[in-house]
Amino acid sequence: MVMDLKNLATFIHVAELNSFTKAAAVLGYSQSTVSFQIRQLETELNAQLFERINHTVALTEKGREVLNYAHRIRRMTMELTENMADQQELKGHIRLAMADSFYEPDIVIAYSSYSPKFISIELLVHILVINHLLFNRYRAVIRKHEINFQPQMHMPVN
Repeated sequence: MVMDLKNLATFIHVAELNSFTKAAAVLGYSQSTVSFQIRQLETELNAQLFERINHTVALTEKGREVLNYAHRIRRMTMELTENMADQQELKGHIRLAMADSFYEPDIVIAYSSYSPKFISIELLVHILVINHLLFNRYRAVIRKHEINFQPQMHMPVN
């Protein structure tokens, strides 16, 4: 047996509004569609879920039991959807380490155009700086683009 989650959602609305008509209006369905979905659910579960008296409905004992399950299933479905959406987001660190002779400020500028799209990715730039004048130039470019910059001054050994 495969239960249709739409039928459970419809059931929750009917149960909370005590009305097939009101549930149909909220869901944007016809009343006959709501009735059909509830009938399908009752058939699948082999249980009467509502007492139908004139134009009002009330949950049966089985209906109250199913409502508890339906709420739990809806919460779990929402939680699953949220967790899967979170996992789709790219996260992490990109570490660039290079000698100052290889460094190009365009690398940082290019990354800064992507960073708004990937806010959970952090760029760490490590530059082994030999020339002190270049050190200040690199720091200015990188800070302007809000990149985590960890320069390392290196004095050549003679």
